[in-house]
Amino acid sequence: MKTTLFLLLLSLVTVGSFTQNNIGINNPNPDPSAVLDVTSSSKGLLIPRMNTAQRLSIVSPANALLVFDTDNNSFWYYHASKAGWISLNTGIGSIISDSDGNTYVTVEAATNDDTIRFFIEGDEKFKFHAKGIEVVNNSNSLFIGEESGKNSFTSLNTGVGSRTLADNTFGSKNTAVGSLTLEHNTTGTENTAVGALALRGNNGDRNIALGNSAMAFNWSGSDNTAIGNKALFSNYDGNYNIAIGSKALYDNNRSYNIGIGDSTLVNNGQGATLDYHGTENTAVGSRSMAMNSTGHKNTAFGFRSMYSNTTGQKNVAVGADVMFTNSTGVNNTAIGNDALHLNTTGYENVAGGHKALFANSTGVRNVAVGTNSLNSSSSGSYNTALGDHSLDENYTGSYNTAVGHNSGPGNGYTALENSGSFGNFANTTASNQIRIGNSSILSIGGYTNWTNLSDGNFKKNIHENVAGLDFILKLRPVTYNLDVSRVDEYLGNTQFIENDKTLLEARENKSNFVQSGFIAQEVEKAAREAGYDFSGVDVPKNENDLYGLRYAEFVVPMVKAMQEQQKIIEALQDRIEILEQINTK
Repeated sequence: MKTTLFLLLLSLVTVGSFTQNNIGINNPNPDPSAVLDVTSSSKGLLIPRMNTAQRLSIVSPANALLVFDTDNNSFWYYHASKAGWISLNTGIGSIISDSDGNTYVTVEAATNDDTIRFFIEGDEKFKFHAKGIEVVNNSNSLFIGEESGKNSFTSLNTGVGSRTLADNTFGSKNTAVGSLTLEHNTTGTENTAVGALALRGNNGDRNIALGNSAMAFNWSGSDNTAIGNKALFSNYDGNYNIAIGSKALYDNNRSYNIGIGDSTLVNNGQGATLDYHGTENTAVGSRSMAMNSTGHKNTAFGFRSMYSNTTGQKNVAVGADVMFTNSTGVNNTAIGNDALHLNTTGYENVAGGHKALFANSTGVRNVAVGTNSLNSSSSGSYNTALGDHSLDENYTGSYNTAVGHNSGPGNGYTALENSGSFGNFANTTASNQIRIGNSSILSIGGYTNWTNLSDGNFKKNIHENVAGLDFILKLRPVTYNLDVSRVDEYLGNTQFIENDKTLLEARENKSNFVQSGFIAQEVEKAAREAGYDFSGVDVPKNENDLYGLRYAEFVVPMVKAMQEQQKIIEALQDRIEILEQINTK
């Protein structure tokens, strides 16, 4: 026994040395940091080998215990304070850990686990596996990006990007994608923000912001939808707004507005002092209602529709550049490109058609339906125009009515009052005048005679001073053909009629129609010579107006003439009877 012990000690001395708890094998100078230093160029160190079941059945394995698992052909060591057995995975480390061991990454926690696990401060946070990325132990929230969700205490939040939901504490069900999105949100819930700085200052609820800086300065506003670069950018506490387009509702701070198109309602709400200011507006189209400040309950559809509106309210504008310069006008309705384009303060106007009431600025309560109807009117009011180019030469006249293509004042009349034109090219030339039809009309009538008001209860200054035979005998009845072409030229209608075959045929027919009547100027002279203020002559009301005759008025002097003639006849009969009596004697 003594001999065996001696030989063993001698063998250890010959293969290595033992100094201060260091053992060297084939190495006389073991490294001082190693308990055992093995040196060999042809052999290795054989670790205990066992299958998985044997490895897992080791009782109370020591921390750092190392074995080789023959089932999966990998080295395993035991980590007592973390995940138990950890595979070295054929040379690739199965764990990455920080210095204090409470934050680490592991793989293969169990056979065929095929999962990469991430632990932070001792708790597993998320893991990679064949089905994707799974977030765990994080209140069903996901934060990716520098300081994303760093203060969050609640669940169901998603933040992707630098400082997304960084200040969030109790807000839940929020989704933030993009740098600084929902950064300062603390308690707001159910918000969705996609795009850098979207909803950055938000604390409201149920907002949707898609686009760079969309709703960036929203604070307590809720139930808003903003899609586009800087849409609803400065909205602070406005609610129930919809903004779609770059800078749509940019400065808005009011509620119940809809802006679709770039820069729509961009200035809305500026200077608002009352609750209803800048609310309930709908603007659809690029720059529609761009300058609106306190105007409310306006509806504008079309490129730059109601662009300059500031305080105007309850207007409806449909079409490109409709009501473009309207500022304070209210209760207007305009449909058609450039309709009511220059309106500023005019109110309660209705314009339907391209450039209808185009130049109206301050005129009120006009109705224009048809392309270019009332398009030159600037301050005229209470006009009604129906038909393309109807009343299109009216500038300042009021209380006019025109129905029909190119109906209304002719020959450049711009300020007629209380006139009416009915029919194609029906033109008035003076105020307080009605015209039915144009110069080519051959017949005007109905199924009964025209009735004039003639109630004696409403007549005064009644005198029996009607001229009779003296006037009638001065009249010259004639037949004639009306020079229709000259009339049309005088009224300024030639350029339109000469391009229309139907109107040219009507003009020719009327020119060939032989009429009976009088010459108005001759009738006027006869009445003057007879000392008779005859109402049958419609004398010109201005230097460009036309003469006219009211043929029905001729009945009155004709009755007077017949009465005078009857007296003459009766006097002659009396004289004849006297002469006959003398002759019989």
